[in-house]
Formats: sequence, structure tokens, C-alpha cells
Amino acid sequence: MGKRTDSYGSVSLIDDLIGHVDTGGQKSLNVIPVSQLATQLEASRGTDYATLAELQADLSWIAGALARVWGDPVLANRGVYQKSGAVGEGAWTRIGPLPETDLSHSLRVPTGEFINPFPDAATRAGTVVMFDGAGQPISGPDASDIANAQSNAEQAALDRLAAVQAKDDAVQAKDDAEQAAIDAQNTVLGNALSIDFTPSGTVVSDNVQDAIEELDADIQSKADASAIGAELPIGSTMLWMSDAAPSALWVVVKSNDQVFSRSTFHVLFDHYAPERTVVITNGSAVVTGIGSDQALAPGMDVEGAEIPVGTTILSVDGPSQVTLSAAATANGTTCRVFRYGNGDGSMTCNFPPFAGRYFRFGDPSSAINPDAAGAMGVTMLDALQDHVHPERANSNGTGSLPSGTSLDTGHPLGASGHRITSGNSSVFSNFQVVTDGPSTPIGARVSSETRPKTIIGYVAVKVADGVDDPELLAAAGVIQDLTDVISKADANETKIKTIAILEYRLPSGSDGGDVSGGVWETIPLNTIAHDPQGIVDLTANEFTASQDCEVQFCGCFYGTNRARARLWNVTDGVEASISLSTFSNSTAEAGLQSHGVSLITGNKTYRLESFCQSGRAINGRGTDTSTGSDEVFAYVILRAI
Repeated sequence: MGKRTDSYGSVSLIDDLIGHVDTGGQKSLNVIPVSQLATQLEASRGTDYATLAELQADLSWIAGALARVWGDPVLANRGVYQKSGAVGEGAWTRIGPLPETDLSHSLRVPTGEFINPFPDAATRAGTVVMFDGAGQPISGPDASDIANAQSNAEQAALDRLAAVQAKDDAVQAKDDAEQAAIDAQNTVLGNALSIDFTPSGTVVSDNVQDAIEELDADIQSKADASAIGAELPIGSTMLWMSDAAPSALWVVVKSNDQVFSRSTFHVLFDHYAPERTVVITNGSAVVTGIGSDQALAPGMDVEGAEIPVGTTILSVDGPSQVTLSAAATANGTTCRVFRYGNGDGSMTCNFPPFAGRYFRFGDPSSAINPDAAGAMGVTMLDALQDHVHPERANSNGTGSLPSGTSLDTGHPLGASGHRITSGNSSVFSNFQVVTDGPSTPIGARVSSETRPKTIIGYVAVKVADGVDDPELLAAAGVIQDLTDVISKADANETKIKTIAILEYRLPSGSDGGDVSGGVWETIPLNTIAHDPQGIVDLTANEFTASQDCEVQFCGCFYGTNRARARLWNVTDGVEASISLSTFSNSTAEAGLQSHGVSLITGNKTYRLESFCQSGRAINGRGTDTSTGSDEVFAYVILRAI
């Protein structure tokens, strides 16, 4: 017999619920504990997976459980699915679309990661959403910027095609002019011999000259500025008595530390620092097969994927071997040698140091240029060849010094020869340098170097082929900027992938173990579940990361009343972080998880600890689920920063 009343009291917590159970088509009224109902609801809620294949592989759910597939590459596979069959059997069937929008699912992040709110509507309107170095959303360029860049690049391509066509027209015009000149010459000769040499049989008049001049003007108007030195290869140099380059294909080198862009002028870069096929051995500074007979020298910069930044040639050991200033970090097969300097080490490269130098032809044998040791691109400092001055005579013409006098040969030569240090000083003024010029020596000009009379100018270097097209060069700059963005994105992606996961894991059907009440205890982390980059070491339930990391941690509790977890810095003996405060009712035997976050320092040791108000044997750290998969009762996620 039931009870009907409207005077039930209001409480914040309940222990049991009354509900119907369908047994054999008959509904009966029964009581169910709240903890058991929570377990039943959790089992029927199912899970979320990125792909349908992942969901189909997980049949450890009761019949009727719901799940969602939110990121499958096939859009039709995304949606809500329902499980049929018993645990470990049956299948998942799609029953409808996802309740969220496609945009919200496209912005999902991996489980356990956190992402800041996106910029507000006014900020992100019409822009491309990008991510900063920490993987958080920021506003990027707007649609007009992208459209303008694309339009400029397209226009530059069209201008290049037009310039190429104009150049072809100019070449054809030049050929026509040369043919017209030949025709004119033949016509003059034909008139003299009464023979018609013209292709059309018409006598060519002075109009031929007019046509030649018109075509020549057409050539001048259509030929672009790149015609200056067009026949010269990239890397050619010429003396240039102007501070303005002859065209955009040339650069005037004005200083000994001047650099150029490796990407924009890649042919010149390969010309100055060609990629060499070599043998690089991990841990060794010796490089073989480099062709050191190609005029290399100690001090030249060397770059390669396996060579540390800042490495130079330490010594040239033979015709095919050099020793570097640093050992290789891995085996390799290619490198570049920079004769004139490697710029910033990644984006630029140095021009040769022309300023203050005279050109001197190379000599691989070192017989003519001994100070260069057979190398090319090195600077030989100014010097005077060893020599002997002719003997000096006194004024009486005897060719000898007066009696009792001597010369101070350790002092520089003056206008009147070496200084007399003893004897009759009156003869000093009569002691003269023997010369072919005036009887009185003339003092030489003195400077910091020895040189002839000089006129100062610059050197122009040809850096590219093609049309003299500022728009095209601007487009190349845009491409370089985009390349930089991609490079930074790749670096961020590498950071995102540098994740490790530690777990307290036991076989399926195992309980989590005992906990004591009122004390901090070590949670026995025992498994490195994920560490593709090898950033963490786990020993005796304590872990050490090789670099600074962001950390998320979680511990399970069952029937322990108040409980929480913390991260303990073993190295410094201090608490690094503590989790949320939680409550797991001991009388209702309820389970819970306590989560926390922290930043940890690389190369310091940490452990995960727990505190419980009430002790509990066997399953205080969590109860088994017996699903066939390992039981996991705690985890630590580390993300390198």
C-alpha cells in the first residue's frame, strides 16, 4: 500500500531513490542507492572518440550506452551512436547528428589539454584565427591582407610573363634589325652591280635606315633593365663607380660585413656555399670526402643538419679531409662551407670582403701566394718583402765612417741614414743616404698600410637572373614571410607532440590498494604510458623530466571521505602543487577523482602523493571495473615548455 503526502522535507543530499523496474512486462516499485544509480548512468553515457574506428574498437559498454564521434575524416561518420549487445559484444549504430556545431568539433583539443577563449567577435571578424607559441588562439591577418598578398603575387606573375614576352619581342626586333641591315647592305651592293639582293625584289631606300632606327628604339624600350650583364652568370663581379646598382639583378657591395638573403638569391647562395657530399660521423669532428683541395682554409664557417651551430674548419688535413671545431651530433652526408661568412646562420650569407683589398689570382700550389696556403677567398695582410738597403757613405767619399763612430742599426732609418751613436757628432749632417734623386732625401708619406696611389670604388655582384621586377621581388618577400610562419608553426607542433604520460596501472580486476587516514602517502606511479620524445624517467614511483614542463595530475579515491592529491618536489623538499579538495562518502562507498595542475623544473625529481581523511583497505585508491583492460588509478601528464 502506498503513501501519499506533500509534506516531504528538502535536503541537499540523498542516499536512495525510488523507481520502477520492468520485469517480465510488469513494473514494480524498488529502491536503488544513489551511488549505484550514478554508476549505471555513467555506464550508459558511453564515451567520445575522434574517429569511428576508435569507437568500433571499444565494445566495453552496456547495451543502450551512448557515444559521440566528433572528428572522423569522413563527415558522415560524425554523430551520436548507441551500443547494442552485452559488454564486449554487439556494435555501435549511428542514431543522429552531433548536437554541437561542426565548428565546435573542429576546435576540439586532446583530452586533458586546455585552450583559452577565442578572441571576441569584433576582433576575429574577417580574420584568420592563428595560434601563438603556447598553442593559444590569436587573431591573424584579415581577409583583405590575404587577398592583397595573393593579388600582388598574381600580378607579379603576370608582370613577369609580360616582361618575358617583351624581352622575346625585343630579341625578335633585334634579329629583324640585323636582317634589315644586311638587306640594306645587299641593296647598296646590288645597285652598284645592277643586281637585286633584297628578299622581296624591291629596292631598299633610306627608309631601311629609318626602320633600323625605329627597331633599335623598340629594343631599347622593350628590353628590361636586366639586359645589363644578362649574359654574365650569377656571382659575376665588376668594378662599379656608383653607389646605385646597374639593375635589380645586381647588388653594390659597400662593406665587408654586407649580407644577402639565402632564399631570395638562392642561386648566388649555392654559388658561394655549394652543398657538398661528404661523410659525417656521429661524435667525430673529422669530415671526409669534402674535397679540401678546393682551396679551403681554417676558420671558414661550416653548416649541416648534424653539425653544431657556430662550427668552423679547425684544420685542413689533406686533399679530402678536414677537422671541425666541434663534433657532429649524428651521421650525415651533406654540408656547406662558407668562405666569406654565413651571415646570421640561417637566413643570410655574407658577400666577399672587397673593401680595402686588391685582387690577386689564386695559386693552389701556394708557391706564389704562400701566406694564403692555397686557399681561395682568404685575405693576405699587407707586408713588405725582406730586403737590404745599400751601404751609406760619408761626405768625404771614402765609403767608410769616420774614426771612432758607429751606427745604431736597431733604430728605423731616418732622412740621413742610421743615427750615429758614438764618435764625432759633427759628421752626422754629412752622413747622407745614397739615392738616385735629390741630394737631400725626401721624407716618405706614412700610413697604416703599404699601397700605391688608389681610386676608391665599389664592386657590383650579379645576384639573380630574370626581369627587373620589384613586384616579383616583393612577392618573394611575402613567400619568405609565409615560410617563416610555417617554420614557427612546425616548432609549435613539435612542442605539442612533446608529451609524456605516467600512470598507476594494475591488471584488469585489481583494486587500487590500501590508504591510511590522516597522512600523506606516495601514489605508486609504475608505468610510462606515453613518452615518444624520452623526456621523463620513472624510478621507484618518482619521476624526473629532462626539461621544464606543464603538469596535470589526478588520483582516484573510494570511500575515504575527504581526500586530495598533491605533487611533491623531492629535490627541494617542498610542495609543488595541490589538487582540488574532494569528498568520497565512506558509508555510501562512493568513488571520485581529484585533479591538479602545476609547473615543474627540468632535472628535478617529483612524486605524486595522496591524503585521505579515513583509511580504507584494498580499494581506497579506487575499485576495479573488470572490463578486460588494465585498471588505471592515477596519472601525471607532462607537456614540455
